[in-house]
Amino acid sequence: MADLGITPVWNVPYKPEYNAGVERYWAQLKAHFRPLLLSKMLAVPGPRMKDTPLKDAVKQTIRNVPPTSIPAFIARALENLRTDAAEIRYMRKMQDASVTAIAGSPER
Repeated sequence: MADLGITPVWNVPYKPEYNAGVERYWAQLKAHFRPLLLSKMLAVPGPRMKDTPLKDAVKQTIRNVPPTSIPAFIARALENLRTDAAEIRYMRKMQDASVTAIAGSPER
């Protein structure tokens, strides 16, 4: 890759723990949304052009579910990321030390 002028940029592997905050918030939204939508749909006697139970339920869910849990979810994901980044830095350091030791050792 060096011959082509390409510098690799390493990233941490995918981990669901980084996405946990988003998934938990969506779970809160869905838990509120599903029964709300059902009640709105059952309240409408039949489909009419002016009825919008889906749209109304989405708007009401977004208004009613507070985003107060998001900071805690993000903090947890960032802590996981910091831990993994430290582990990657350590592994790179060990790999670099290994390469240096091999390069400095006499040929057999």
